[in-house]
Amino acid sequence: AGVPPRGAPPPPPPGRSQPPGAPPRSMRAQQPGAPRPSELQRASKRDASGAAKGSERSAEPLIIVVPAVNTCPINLWNVREFLEESKYVPAADKRRAPNARKEAKVFFKHEVAGRRIPFEVVDNVANLKEREWRRVVAVFAQGSAWQFKDWPGGSDTVAIFAKARGFYVRFQDEVSPELVKKSDLRTLVLSKEASKRHLDAPVVKEFWANLETFLQQHKRHLL
Repeated sequence: AGVPPRGAPPPPPPGRSQPPGAPPRSMRAQQPGAPRPSELQRASKRDASGAAKGSERSAEPLIIVVPAVNTCPINLWNVREFLEESKYVPAADKRRAPNARKEAKVFFKHEVAGRRIPFEVVDNVANLKEREWRRVVAVFAQGSAWQFKDWPGGSDTVAIFAKARGFYVRFQDEVSPELVKKSDLRTLVLSKEASKRHLDAPVVKEFWANLETFLQQHKRHLL
């Protein structure tokens, strides 16, 4: 008993049985189009590498710079309401509120090019490191070159606005200064009247649309 009939194929080794009708392992290993184990390993590494790069690209926030001057229409006191909630709140009103405190930095997320992108808003660039400068994508100009004294390259606004999209916010009854008129800046116009706060949302929408276009054309690697 236990002896296979003459001419029958030998039984598979213990613990390595295969289902009935399955082709021999030697045939399965040579089937055309089947990826070799080494190819699968390389593909897996490529996928993991790509995922890591993608997650790294979106992990650090893109930086928006606002003026440190509290009298500018948009500053750290009210930038969150403006960019995140699409409404203008006078900074003076925020400062008069009980327990008022200006945030050192403002963080939020916004959808750009179909992705939720983290943003960081600052008003002091003196301590930014080189890798952080590469993530500066927008700046709200206050209207004078003095604002850019701590920027790389000094007050060369042409070079600055080539690397970061420039915006200038003014009210309807104001005139843009000369720096704004001769620079590549996008002017955003607000109303001072409280009854016209419904006009804020289109202005903010214009900001995000303009910034997205700039990023798609000049800093797509950050998206």
